[in-house]
Amino acid sequence: MTANDYKKTMFYLVLALTVLFIYTFFTYLISYIYNINLFYVTFLNFLSYTLFVPFIASLIKNGRVNVLEPIYIVNGTFYLYFVFQPSMDLLFNNRYFFGVDYFSQLPMATTYVAIGIIMLMIGYYSNFGVSISRRIIKKFFIKNTNNNPNSKIKSFNYAIFLSIISFVGFYYYLKTIGGSFIGTITLNIISGSHHLYPTLNDQFSNPFVNYFGSMYLFSVGGFMILYAFQKRWRLLLIPLFLIIFALSSTMGARFVLIILILSPIIYEYIKRNKVPKLTHIVTIILILFLIFGIIGALRVSIQSNKISHYNSSINLHDIWLEFSYDAGIYNTFYAMIKNIPKNYNFVYGYTYLAALIQPIPRALLPNKGSGGPSIGLNIFDGNPIPAESGVAYPMIGDFYVNFGIIGIVIFMFVFGISLRLLWEYLRLLGKSNWTKIIFAISLSYLIQFISRGSPSQILTQWFFIVFPVIFGQWLTNRFSLRSK
Repeated sequence: MTANDYKKTMFYLVLALTVLFIYTFFTYLISYIYNINLFYVTFLNFLSYTLFVPFIASLIKNGRVNVLEPIYIVNGTFYLYFVFQPSMDLLFNNRYFFGVDYFSQLPMATTYVAIGIIMLMIGYYSNFGVSISRRIIKKFFIKNTNNNPNSKIKSFNYAIFLSIISFVGFYYYLKTIGGSFIGTITLNIISGSHHLYPTLNDQFSNPFVNYFGSMYLFSVGGFMILYAFQKRWRLLLIPLFLIIFALSSTMGARFVLIILILSPIIYEYIKRNKVPKLTHIVTIILILFLIFGIIGALRVSIQSNKISHYNSSINLHDIWLEFSYDAGIYNTFYAMIKNIPKNYNFVYGYTYLAALIQPIPRALLPNKGSGGPSIGLNIFDGNPIPAESGVAYPMIGDFYVNFGIIGIVIFMFVFGISLRLLWEYLRLLGKSNWTKIIFAISLSYLIQFISRGSPSQILTQWFFIVFPVIFGQWLTNRFSLRSK
């Protein structure tokens, strides 16, 4: 290390320590002023320091932070759910979740999350994680990845085909359940309909109705492939973007909006070999916050076919309430810690078994989902209201509800290796346009993966959003190789 490098390292070390001191001082000062339990604040600060480790280490070592690394978006998402939102609820005294105050579980739950994050970082940064990731890539990916210019037309044609079958399949889905395609893509303003989801009768009469309902997710991959391979006529993609945006908003799939917005942005940074600046990151977060909150505030009116009669103005208070409600999934994890295994046993892999049988249509397996533990009831100690309202639990909660702290330790370690695999995939194969697309979509999808712990839901959505792009890469490269 040269003298100049040493000075830079010391400068960033002092800068990092100063920021941590200011952060700590600020949190305790606010807590003292507003009479917040300092014991809770100490645990939240401890988790914050754990989550900040990759940022600080990279800043000291490299003088910068490449926020496109998967570890940063994951730790940032965990910070949102398990530090920021609990802190805001304590600050504004929003302590009750469906009538129960779960904050007594904050110390234990926060400790479990911190342990999980430590295991995740071990998996991500360990030599074992790096070496096994590179072996997997060299064995399974390098041979199937090329950047042959002749595959551009095939990629374009595949994207068009993917987009067409996406909307054809979804159109058939709406016709099957009695919904309106025009209403769905116009936020139910024109020819609106209450029918957005299949009934049990629909599922039994058409075993594959749910698959057709999810086919609109193919359009996300189609859009990204067109965006990457069509350079001259990108403005023509605006109508496709708006249709997917409106359709996802009507269906209540706001996570699709995050992927739809973030993926092209991430792709552009990768293509230009640039790292987002702090101002860019703040701007993107604010845009997502506003879109997420506005669509959430309008969701009931849209899905009840009353959006055309909506007269109330959307304000920051409504947006914040909607955002806070969705970010409040930490409450579900706290409830798990309180009731499992004290009142109910762990489910010992049941959610993963459920994910395996999920692809089987209900008409072919009428008892699918019955006979197993009622996880929603167990989490909330028999209270059916949270489960009926659609309250989700985070990914780390699924690890816990299956095997407790052991599940968190093992699966967070594996998750860390998976993140390293994704990063090494970009580093080793980043010259391929397909690699950039797959990485951008996968990185955006991590937010949904962390916030929705149900393996059945996560795998289904991954299959319809990410897998078609992976398959498209294999298909177009395979045909390119045959043509030589």
